[in-house]
Amino acid sequence: MREVMLLTHFVGLVLVLGPGLVYLVLSGQTKKLNHSEAQNMFRNTLPIGKLPQIGLLLMVVSGGYLMGPHWEGLTENIKLIGKLTLVLVFGGLVGMTNARIKALKGDFTGPQMVKINNLRKITFIVGIIIVILAVLVFR
Repeated sequence: MREVMLLTHFVGLVLVLGPGLVYLVLSGQTKKLNHSEAQNMFRNTLPIGKLPQIGLLLMVVSGGYLMGPHWEGLTENIKLIGKLTLVLVFGGLVGMTNARIKALKGDFTGPQMVKINNLRKITFIVGIIIVILAVLVFR
């Protein structure tokens, strides 16, 4: 069962970090486009934003199982506490990003797109830090 949960965890990781990398690349490309084209690109890539929610759910469920032997020593492991705290922060950032997108209601103005792209960049960086902490904790 552990192998299935580990595989599920890694699939969730791909779903969480993959869109962040895609958005990072695309945000660099939108600088080369005019305002109308950038809005269209933003609108067309919105469905990708659902993947981190699905990935986060997979990671939390499988991570809860995989953490079984580690819950006992949690208070003594500051890196693990930091990782779990950042997972909560990551979930909050994903939620904030999706709330901002829903609040747009089709009005993809420049300043709003920039704010959402900045949130996505921060979310991606937090995700990378979580991976680094996981490697340090579970090596």
